[in-house]
Amino acid sequence: MEARMTTYGLEINRLSKPYHEQGGLTDSRRLYDFESSTPFGTFCVGDSVSQGPSMEKLGRIQHIAHWVGDYRDGVILHKTVLYVFD
Repeated sequence: MEARMTTYGLEINRLSKPYHEQGGLTDSRRLYDFESSTPFGTFCVGDSVSQGPSMEKLGRIQHIAHWVGDYRDGVILHKTVLYVFD
């Protein structure tokens, strides 16, 4: 079995209203989409998300989605998608 590299993705979407059910995720706007060779860390529903230390607050995490799959050139992508609301 051959070892494969992993790329980590983090996408942050802003919801137009608080999350209550699966269909509520379709009404969101993508704010950021990052890639890294190292993990982004741990996220929990209810955590506050900001652009950086002492920067604008983007909102509180309402929902988190993960997926892992083939990306490109044999690299695996582990993507975390955060849905935030003010």
